[in-house]
Amino acid sequence: MKFKMKSFNAHGNEHKTRKPSKHDANLRKNNLLHFQLGLLISLIVTFFVFQLALREQPIEKPEVAQIDFIEEPYVVTDFKKYVEPKKEQSKEKITPRVKKSYQFTIGKDDEVETKKQLFSQDELDEPGNLDLDNIIYVKKTDDPVLFDKVEFVPVFPGCESLSSNEERKECMSDKISKIVRKNFRTDRAIDFGLTGTQRIYVQFTINKQGLVSDVKIKAPHKVLEEEALRVTKLIPQMKPGKQQDREVEVVFMKPIVFKVQ
Repeated sequence: MKFKMKSFNAHGNEHKTRKPSKHDANLRKNNLLHFQLGLLISLIVTFFVFQLALREQPIEKPEVAQIDFIEEPYVVTDFKKYVEPKKEQSKEKITPRVKKSYQFTIGKDDEVETKKQLFSQDELDEPGNLDLDNIIYVKKTDDPVLFDKVEFVPVFPGCESLSSNEERKECMSDKISKIVRKNFRTDRAIDFGLTGTQRIYVQFTINKQGLVSDVKIKAPHKVLEEEALRVTKLIPQMKPGKQQDREVEVVFMKPIVFKVQ
């Protein structure tokens, strides 16, 4: 004889066991799917918020101040002079000239003809007609003349219409300043870790053909010397300066000052 086990609840009532249905299984699957979708959406939203935050953050870059020019009342003497390398020329063998020998004889004293003295002492003491007040002394102008001291400054291209010497000085200085501002690469100072105020002294000579020559540079770093030399070579040919109606070489100097923060 078989007995069936029955379960009762706390109130003494018979408890009937409920069989799981398909609806319960689908409900559990839906809950898991909803959880996965919610997690995926949260990750996507977090990703886009993170990207937006990165875009809004400004990228800090080193600030480089605009190049500024100043006038210096003195001339720097300890420049480093840059000389263009010259090509070696083949030396031709020079054959020394052989001097010819001459045979001569010395005559006796009585054979030498006595000549009359050209001028007597009395004639030399007589005052002449030379007027010393009318003598014009011309100062030698072969040496280079400073830009501020030359009688007629070199004429830079674009400054020909100006008549006075002072106007041409200012025009030439402004033109050279524009060339440097446009072409000088201040970022090279940043590449080599230079900070603060950088002073570069550039001095060159404008020769009698109006070309830049004899470039001398003083800078706190070699890379700045190279950059200053490169920019100086961009200065075009100009009409040479004059002193007493003669073309002369003119020395020009302009400091380059900029600040890296």
